[in-house]
Amino acid sequence: MTVGVYDFGLMLKELRSKSNLTQKQVGDRLGIDKNTISAYERNVQTPKSDVVVSLALLFNVSTDHLLGLNCKTAIYIDGLTESQQEVLYRMKEELEKSNNTGCSN
Repeated sequence: MTVGVYDFGLMLKELRSKSNLTQKQVGDRLGIDKNTISAYERNVQTPKSDVVVSLALLFNVSTDHLLGLNCKTAIYIDGLTESQQEVLYRMKEELEKSNNTGCSN
């Protein structure tokens, strides 16, 4: 698996711009100073995991998307029995083996 260069700050800035929000507005919604949002966008500072979750919720994206991870599809298994969940896990493993598209790091 090859690892590319990922720019968290650029992703954050793009999501913020698409949402027509200023750095101050994002900061106010998250209880964070505008200067900290600016530092995230400039990749001078890295947000803690709880802030990443808050940003993902604010912009209605997954944390994987926000962090630039390659796995973009999610299957929610809430309400499935343990047996049904196990079948899905096995299928996923087999497909990843045959397609060599696993998301493990």
